[in-house]
Amino acid sequence: MFFTEIFFFDINPTDRGTVYGAGSAMSDGRNGTLRAAIQPGVTVDIIRKQDQLSKKRTRGIVLEILTNTAFHPHGIKVRLTDGTVGRVIAVIRTEPVPDDT
Repeated sequence: MFFTEIFFFDINPTDRGTVYGAGSAMSDGRNGTLRAAIQPGVTVDIIRKQDQLSKKRTRGIVLEILTNTAFHPHGIKVRLTDGTVGRVIAVIRTEPVPDDT
């Protein structure tokens, strides 16, 4: 007997296991998918390429935004001040950290 049923799944690529409504705190880009919510100097959590399976987070300050598009479903790619590169999964502090120089 052969089963010929086809299953369709409605998968939202920006969903990371939590549903965020239009008025929720994360729908404003703080989940790292909107470039407008990220600027040099803000504190973010990223996932490096080698940490994607373990989902280990790295916290740091954005030095440079590497993604050119306004939106990326897996998070905007950034370089932190320590040279680490990864995709933003959360914006921790939205105002830039002041320079000590």
